Order: sequence, then C-alpha cells, then structure tokens
Amino acid sequence: MDVHTGMCVALTDVGRLAWSSMRRSRQPSDSSGEVYAVR
Repeated sequence: MDVHTGMCVALTDVGRLAWSSMRRSRQPSDSSGEVYAVR
C-alpha cells in the first residue's frame, strides 16, 4: 500500500503538469487519463 500511496502523491503534483501537457496533445479518453483527472 505504501508504494501505491507514494505514487498517488507523486501523481498529484506531477500529474497536474503532465495532465496539462497530455491534455493538449491527447484527449482524456484513456482509462489511465481519467485517473489523473480525478486525482
């Protein structure tokens, strides 16, 4: 669980930057993309 929790925290900060970049080049249609959007 520790690894999963750590990834969630990292995705929270990195996810915002990566999501904004991916959002422009790709559309949030992937299941993984939805996870980043939710968190």
